[in-house]
Amino acid sequence: MTRETASGAWVDAGALEALPEGKPTLLRHEARRLAVVRTAEGVHAIDDRCPHEGYPLTQGTVDGTELTCCYHNFKFDLRTGACGRGESVPVFETRTRAGRVEVFVPAPDPQAERAAAWTSLAQGIDERREGQMARDLVRLLQTGVEPAALAAYAAAYDADRGPWGSSHVLAVAADAVPLCARYGGTAAVRPLMQCFELCAESNVRRPPRAAAPAIDPGPDPQAAELRYRAAMEAERVAEVEGLIRGAVARGWGRAALEPWLLGPPCAHFLGFAHGLIYATKVFDLIDAGGHAEALLVGVALQQVNATRDDVLPAWGWWRSAVDAVRPELAPMWSLCRGWIDTPAAPGVDEALVEALLDGDRRAAFDAVVERLGKGRIDAVLDALVIAAAERMRRFDPAIDADETVQDGWLDVTHIFTFAQAIREAVARYRRPEVLLLTLQAARMVQNARVLDRAAFEPAPAEEVGPDGAELLRAALAAGDVARVEGLVRGWVAGPVPTAGLRAIFEDLALHDHLTRPAVVVHLIKTTAAVFAEYERRPGDARPLAALARLAAGPIRERFIGQRVHEAVRFIVHGKVPRLLT
Repeated sequence: MTRETASGAWVDAGALEALPEGKPTLLRHEARRLAVVRTAEGVHAIDDRCPHEGYPLTQGTVDGTELTCCYHNFKFDLRTGACGRGESVPVFETRTRAGRVEVFVPAPDPQAERAAAWTSLAQGIDERREGQMARDLVRLLQTGVEPAALAAYAAAYDADRGPWGSSHVLAVAADAVPLCARYGGTAAVRPLMQCFELCAESNVRRPPRAAAPAIDPGPDPQAAELRYRAAMEAERVAEVEGLIRGAVARGWGRAALEPWLLGPPCAHFLGFAHGLIYATKVFDLIDAGGHAEALLVGVALQQVNATRDDVLPAWGWWRSAVDAVRPELAPMWSLCRGWIDTPAAPGVDEALVEALLDGDRRAAFDAVVERLGKGRIDAVLDALVIAAAERMRRFDPAIDADETVQDGWLDVTHIFTFAQAIREAVARYRRPEVLLLTLQAARMVQNARVLDRAAFEPAPAEEVGPDGAELLRAALAAGDVARVEGLVRGWVAGPVPTAGLRAIFEDLALHDHLTRPAVVVHLIKTTAAVFAEYERRPGDARPLAALARLAAGPIRERFIGQRVHEAVRFIVHGKVPRLLT
């Protein structure tokens, strides 16, 4: 007999004397399965599904008030549901009336279920429990939480704990949002887990970072920006963080604060391009999923703590060259502004591409300056992207496999994603100093020439028919680099829509083709950047050919051998790591 109430139902579990002591009994109520256990101290009821993987707890064993799941030896306290190894199991109130046991099954409460899932999700990140994170993400999606809010949560969790600010979690969270829309429903957990896996790997048992107090920036965003930039230049970390927090407290949003984050990467080549890449993604993620203060602080801290690569000795010639053209930035910008919003020109400036790829550093630098002097920012941006794609396509995988050098696939992908981020920055940060980014990229592209293969002729296009998708997936699975590139070139040249091509590469990044989180997120990030550029210039297969080489080629995912080599080289021989670039 069931007694309904406004908040749930008392469900009859049978006569007290009929319940065997120390042995779970199954009780069903609508879609719920409960395990009812009579012990020496009373009757207890818990959910029958082990929260670990869902196996029935009614098949477990009882010792006093402890129930052990027989499948993986997880042990649960029947009084509280607590488990020392992971998620707790829900417990239910019991009572005995007229010799019969009743169990109270509360009515579904989406808000309570959502709150419990959020708490469990944070625990899963803290303990790096992938299954727990995935289950809680599904629960949250089922209760109506938007995928973008979950992606932003992962990035904010990382930003709040990272000692130096945001990491690649932010980038992959931003790139996961459109993937969630394509997957839809609870299937969105697949792209979301890429964010959470990396977040958990980086933040195991790491407490939130001590927050700097907010600093009121005053009523004028432009005056406040000058103060912020001075603090950033002087690396006054607490002031940088405080000003960001104070600006958010004043209600300043993207219009006021995006220049704060885009300016520093123009002034310095920050952290091997991460400073700009994160700055171009963070506001899109905030707009989609929230967590403005945490994410803005995370990016600001990443920038102020990042290595200023441009002050290193190897950049000396570049600094001198930039100083010589700095007075011309404002006149160049006045000419360039008219080209920013123009549609893509019919062709790419191949002479500029050639100078970037095959010229010396002076030739590459001067070629960019010459186009900027004519106001052709459009030509510069297109050439930088194409040259960066070619540099990636030409990359020698043998270098990636060589544990005696630090250069590898992950580094060379940054050449392309940085070039693509510059296009985003130019569209948003309309100030003369944004042109300095193109000069940073010119150096980056030209300097990586040493990473090229000895022979890097493009694979010939292969005609793609109705079975093109199956052939491409098979070639990717087999690591047939030449055929993957040939099929991609044929796909671009043929009549088959490229939407299916994009889905193949997106799925590849999400279906465990690669396994280490840092490597996976670089493939996701590069795939997103490649197709953003391809959509701008759909007739040019070079970005997709570069992605084909990355996706199909061998990629080193573990770096223990390299770390060992560098440790011996440093401690025994006093040598620094070997970088070809």
